[in-house]
Amino acid sequence: MTTGVRQGEEAGITQRFRIGLAAMAFLLVAGVAVGDTLTRQAQGFADRLDALSQAASPSRSARAQAFLEVADAGFDLRGMAAASLGDHATLTPEDKARYLTAYRAHMGFVFAEGVRRNGVTATRVLGVRTSGGRTTIHLDSTAERNAWRSVWILCAGAAFRICDAEVDGVRVSTQQRRSFDGIRARDGFDGLIRALRSGALVRS
Repeated sequence: MTTGVRQGEEAGITQRFRIGLAAMAFLLVAGVAVGDTLTRQAQGFADRLDALSQAASPSRSARAQAFLEVADAGFDLRGMAAASLGDHATLTPEDKARYLTAYRAHMGFVFAEGVRRNGVTATRVLGVRTSGGRTTIHLDSTAERNAWRSVWILCAGAAFRICDAEVDGVRVSTQQRRSFDGIRARDGFDGLIRALRSGALVRS
């Protein structure tokens, strides 16, 4: 009787152990699959951005517009705009809309100016990391006149949606917030909108 009970307990433990191993294996395979999917998505998006740098000398405004036509496939520009203005939550709906339009224009000019300064770019995805519930995609970019490392920080709960970025260790939202808040303190909200829409902040 005791032997039979012990054997039954051991069999139960063995079965649970096997189920646990199977579950761990499934999670590992699923994690690898998700990582592979994100890597492919990120590389595809990076390739589209790189292709814009290869276009035959379009005007600054044309390259900026081309960027915006591609950007929404990967970047959450609305969320990035909000993160880049200290008191964004206090704006009226009308001012939020004005600011988002101006921010989009600014990001287009940022991309166009980067191409002008750096030249044709080739980007390689180095890997995907998840820590503390935050997923990041690490990239290496080489251009004709420069090279840099960057990190795309994905939105929480999104399969592939970029909420922020770091370039050579500098967080984009932090740098922009410092710049935008300073301009607003000096020139007011309308002054910030004019600066963003005109591309004045990225002119050499």
